[in-house]
Amino acid sequence: MKLYKVKYTQESETFVQAESEEQALEFITELTENGSGDKMSSVRLNECGWFIDEELGELVELEQEDDYGNTHETNWGRYAEGDYGLFYDAWSI
Repeated sequence: MKLYKVKYTQESETFVQAESEEQALEFITELTENGSGDKMSSVRLNECGWFIDEELGELVELEQEDDYGNTHETNWGRYAEGDYGLFYDAWSI
C-alpha cells in the first residue's frame, strides 16, 4: 500500500473596516484566532476540500518500532501510525 500526503484547504472571505491593510489583517486574525476560533462562523466559507499533495511511495512496516516511535517507512522517510489509520512524521508532532 502507498502513503499519500493529503492537505485540506479552505477559502473564506469577509469585509473589514480598517485604516490600513495591516490593521485589517491584524483585526481579522485576532478576531478569528487565526482562522481556527469560534468566530469563524461570522465569515463566509467559499470552498474547502482535501487534495493529494504528493505520493510518498510504498508504505512498509518496520520490523521493530524505532527510538522515535516510527512504525513504517517509505523512500521519503519514516512515519508513525496514529489514530484512525492515519500516519504522521516526526516533524508534525
